[in-house]
Amino acid sequence: MRSLSTALAILAYANLALSQTAITINTASQLQQIDGFGVSQAFGRATEFQAMSSGPRKQGLDYLFST
Repeated sequence: MRSLSTALAILAYANLALSQTAITINTASQLQQIDGFGVSQAFGRATEFQAMSSGPRKQGLDYLFST
């Protein structure tokens, strides 16, 4: 019984490993336009910017938050 369960598990895994997924990208259809991305410094990373002098701090923040 145990060998049958093992064989079924192997066959199920092999079937998943051999299956293929097809992805189609239609470049003729525009669904959504994205205008820039944002960044969160929510988990204590702001201290890295606070320790900088004003020039590099402004440059880093402009790089992260400007569009």
